[in-house]
Amino acid sequence: MTTGRNRRVISARRFPRTVAIALGLLALLSLPASAEPRVDYLVPNHGPPEGGTPVVIIGAGFEAGATVTFEGVDATGVTVIDANTITATTPDVTAAVTGAVVVTNPDSSEDTREGAYLFVSTIYYVDKATGDNANDGLTPEAAKLTIRNALSVYSAATPEDPPIEVRVAEGHYAENVILYYNVVLEGGWNSGFTERDPESYITVIDGRREDFVARSYGLGVSPILDGFTILGGERVAISGGFYATDDNVTLSNNVFVGNRSGGVGGAFYVWLQDEAPAPTLRNNVFVGNRADLTGGAIGFSTYYEALYPHDFVPTPTIADNLIVGNRAWEGGAVVIYPTPDDSVGVRMLGNRVIENRAGGSGGGVYLLSLQSNQVE
Repeated sequence: MTTGRNRRVISARRFPRTVAIALGLLALLSLPASAEPRVDYLVPNHGPPEGGTPVVIIGAGFEAGATVTFEGVDATGVTVIDANTITATTPDVTAAVTGAVVVTNPDSSEDTREGAYLFVSTIYYVDKATGDNANDGLTPEAAKLTIRNALSVYSAATPEDPPIEVRVAEGHYAENVILYYNVVLEGGWNSGFTERDPESYITVIDGRREDFVARSYGLGVSPILDGFTILGGERVAISGGFYATDDNVTLSNNVFVGNRSGGVGGAFYVWLQDEAPAPTLRNNVFVGNRADLTGGAIGFSTYYEALYPHDFVPTPTIADNLIVGNRAWEGGAVVIYPTPDDSVGVRMLGNRVIENRAGGSGGGVYLLSLQSNQVE
């Protein structure tokens, strides 16, 4: 589905405040909401373990009187706004953990979103202007200089270890980074860390055309990347921007621009094989990315069921993104490519898909096995 050739680059930093007004919604397929509750994502999706953080839960099938738990502990102030929205306040879970969020309707039907919320107690700081890698990074005054050095303190972690948060001040970071296990990597801070605004304090991670810009690491874990400009990524086969494997990674409020792949997923690619992962791409801008084969901006695929048997259906969510001016041979914007006998339960909600190009099929979205996917 092609809406035409790319004529000009739309300012990513002004989305969604001004650009969204002028963009049309590309409606691919509209399916009725499930009769059972479904949790797609939370805003915000991390906070302190002592709780008290107001959150919005987005999904479907919510009914009046529904209850919410975080890691088995009841949330407070639960209000069902409508079938797609619940507001609540996080409880005290006593320790930093990766929190499963469960919504239960009055008829006892429920849905669990693993790793939907990270309770974080340890925070590290990175500041290009004032940092030093000899520092411990545990206060703004003792910030580290590079993102990689800050993340290295977590490189020996296991999926069971408490999550950490790494706050990054504005600047241009020429690095290739790995998000180990359950880590929050958050850009858009000012130097000194007194204020956060990703549109004002632009935080760039530049892959320098040497490899992927970032990747997540670990089966079934829930890393978060929020508030960055991701550029300069280039790989021979799989995503130059962000590469994930079997995890619940969340990419939110980022700008992916000019990343390349010789194969699939110019800006983002995830391989779905050994777990039941639920990656989330929310409120990002994907502009000018390229893949030589499929998925100019975003690619999802699975291993062969015959070789790697499994009985789960991954449930990625792609919500409220601007996907503009990307190109590939198939799926100029997005490719959803389950191999034979597989299913991928993708949820596409409220995205703007415009001016993408494909040399073959699917200028916008190239979607296989329609019956196993949900695109709204």
